[in-house]
Amino acid sequence: MKTNQLLKFTIAIKALLLVIVAQAGFAQTPAPSLIAYTIPDPYTGPDGNELWLVNSNGTNNHRLNPRILLGGIPTSPASLGRPAWSRDGTRIAADAIYYNTNILVVFNPATGQGNAVFNTTTGTGPVAQDWFYKAFSPDGKRLVYGGNQLDYTQYGFINTDGTGDTFLGFRDLTSEAFGKGVDWSPRTDALGWYGKQLVISDSYTINADPTCADSPRTFARLKLVLAVYRGMDVAWKGLTMPPQQPCSILSYTTTNDLFPVFSPDGTRVAFVRSVIDSGGQVLNSTIMTINVSTGSVQNLRYLSGEEVDNLSWSPDGTQLLFDRIQWVGLYPNPLGVWVTSANGGGTLSRFAYPPIFAAAWN
Repeated sequence: MKTNQLLKFTIAIKALLLVIVAQAGFAQTPAPSLIAYTIPDPYTGPDGNELWLVNSNGTNNHRLNPRILLGGIPTSPASLGRPAWSRDGTRIAADAIYYNTNILVVFNPATGQGNAVFNTTTGTGPVAQDWFYKAFSPDGKRLVYGGNQLDYTQYGFINTDGTGDTFLGFRDLTSEAFGKGVDWSPRTDALGWYGKQLVISDSYTINADPTCADSPRTFARLKLVLAVYRGMDVAWKGLTMPPQQPCSILSYTTTNDLFPVFSPDGTRVAFVRSVIDSGGQVLNSTIMTINVSTGSVQNLRYLSGEEVDNLSWSPDGTQLLFDRIQWVGLYPNPLGVWVTSANGGGTLSRFAYPPIFAAAWN
């Protein structure tokens, strides 16, 4: 397809998406809330995205074009997507591309004003090879992030003005899986414990049965890790760690726990348990929740032959928004953004058709 034909096709698709989203609001939502979502932007290259905002009832759908300060100079990013809301709903953190570099930006969607989370004076700040996982602190002054590098995921804290970048850690470089997700508890209890609690999807290396022919062998799975920090001290606690299993089992399937997000009240973590075969094919995905205090797990939705990405809670904690991808052989077939009950049961409903993805509910 020629370039001008591709551009005309893209414009037509976006016009259609406006109609689709406007007709696909959540009928079960008692009052409109905001949902930020991502659309691929072929104008800026294969990794380019646009960020849009819509009410959950489908009204007031519009693209976000914030004015971002980079070193005090107003600029516009070449790409903007994969949003994360502050707890008070006044700001969005998003991935941006500047001069072929992936960085984080923070802005107010109401005013369109924001800044790059990067210190241009020192030349320091989080960068990633492709995208970030990120979450605001309860007071909105800091971000915790996970940036995918060439062969590992690096985690850290940073103030939203780009100062105070603090290394948190990275996964085992010898394993073959990137971390997939990080969130910051919204709770700020009197003891301060919940306000200093993170949940991270990171690799967990399992020692395989020594009787295996290729012993000794290790195998990495992504599991949820609860991190409680005070100052510079971080205490790690396994939240969904698996038991040791023989090589014969590990050789065929991998069970990963991905995209963890705290509920609005901080008592539960929703996540995706994905089963993948040895060739990287997604066999099934289950949307689950785990009680942070008791460890009790609830299965909410099982999807055979499908991948689930980018979970997001509704503001009242009753629903979950997520990307749904069906696999046909080795080829992904995006199904758009869907919503399901956060308490189990009920029916699935579609929020928007592809190529819309990475939606975040405020």
